[in-house]
Amino acid sequence: MGSPQALSERDRRIVAAWAADCAERVLWLFEAEAPDDPRPRVAIARTRAFARGELDVAGEIRRRFVGGGAARDVKSPAAAAAARAAGQAAAVAHMGAHALGAAAYAAKAVAVAAPDQRIAAADEIRWQLSHMSAPVQAALRLLPPVGEDPSGPLGPGLLASGLQGAIIRDLQCAIAGPDPASRPESDALPSSGSLAGVSAEPFVPDEFDPPRELQLPEFHLVPLGAEHNESDHAAWTSSIPHIRATPGFESGGWPPAEGMSLEANRLDLERHARDFAERTGFTFTVLRPGTAEVIGCLYIYPAKDGGGDAQVRSWVRADVAELDGPLHAAVTRWLIEAWPFDNPTRFPRDER
Repeated sequence: MGSPQALSERDRRIVAAWAADCAERVLWLFEAEAPDDPRPRVAIARTRAFARGELDVAGEIRRRFVGGGAARDVKSPAAAAAARAAGQAAAVAHMGAHALGAAAYAAKAVAVAAPDQRIAAADEIRWQLSHMSAPVQAALRLLPPVGEDPSGPLGPGLLASGLQGAIIRDLQCAIAGPDPASRPESDALPSSGSLAGVSAEPFVPDEFDPPRELQLPEFHLVPLGAEHNESDHAAWTSSIPHIRATPGFESGGWPPAEGMSLEANRLDLERHARDFAERTGFTFTVLRPGTAEVIGCLYIYPAKDGGGDAQVRSWVRADVAELDGPLHAAVTRWLIEAWPFDNPTRFPRDER
């Protein structure tokens, strides 16, 4: 049986065009350093020809490593990542999973060339999702989650680690949800914590041991994980208008007005759990005391646009709206007593 990362020939040709779009968008970062090296541009052109059905699979598989040295022949990380994006696009003829590799290296190229890597990578992912057709999304949905299947490029290794891995996880989370191409670019990413770990600076000091629990008479906070999927999904999907009116969520990026499948929600929760384990963001589910019933959520992530050293947001279900103020106050005290932040961004509560 073939690898689930291969995809059918038809699907490989479908995703190849999108991979070429992603790689070509950042090609200028390579050509700015190496204007006389045609290898990445040629690789992208051949990827487009493959997508159109003009080149056969066997020939492109044999040629997939041609020009692979372009990344080694440049000095800047951005130029190298742009060359690798082109190489990943050319390898789609061999395995469809390389399309996500092309997108990941393209977003990485933009990120490492920018002052704020997290914002730059997130913006590039939004562009990639907004330019993804429904057939491309359907084909990419067939791929296994990055880091789980060892039979191809998405297995444990370069694409599953570091910045590339964070980008692919965000892409797969968005791909698993409603059609990304039908959503505005500002709302293309699925949740509030996307790419929180991209910044080169550590979010918390190495010696800091993050709290794992906050227990009070009104609620019980524990790290969010896939084990909370059904109750978490039921909590926020029952309260979308209420949450979107909660301070900190008014921009409308999350929760998505159209909802999200249970499987897409599980992927999102798994990403939050990885962020917690990697110390790049800390998400806590808010439980009714003595039960596994989710009644809210707390997000502690790096602040955006230089607004303090952390951004802290929380919500509760609409049917327990009276707990919003007490939760906000309890978290504010907790941040002072147990967390290392000097200037966290909070969202004040009015009488609501």
